[in-house]
Amino acid sequence: LREETVTLDEDILRPLDFAIYDDTTFVIPDYSGESRFLKVSCEGKLIEKIGAIPTANEKALQQARPALAQAWRSFLDYNPHNGVLAAVTQLGEVVEVYNLKDSTHVVRIGEHDEPEFKVSDGYGIPTG
Repeated sequence: LREETVTLDEDILRPLDFAIYDDTTFVIPDYSGESRFLKVSCEGKLIEKIGAIPTANEKALQQARPALAQAWRSFLDYNPHNGVLAAVTQLGEVVEVYNLKDSTHVVRIGEHDEPEFKVSDGYGIPTG
């Protein structure tokens, strides 16, 4: 295992989680809310934006994207053998599966619906 510091581009908000994509790339959540995930080089440069937050909360999409992205904070893992990125919101409300080889995306929202949150000083605070 390698251990090193990666300095991200200034426009990439500080990620809390990541998954290794290949020897030179990793995937991180996009806490700006503009997309769901980002592919980033090992030099910290943005390569590609992936997906969108699969929410029905149009108001949050228009007015509070970073807070919405924080509420949708997910644990993630990537399987390089089949090209599948799996993500589960931190409280387990939503499971997402992205096939990065063919761009398919499956979303399963649990019985308690989407992550619930309130906005406080621009941050998304989970309330569910």
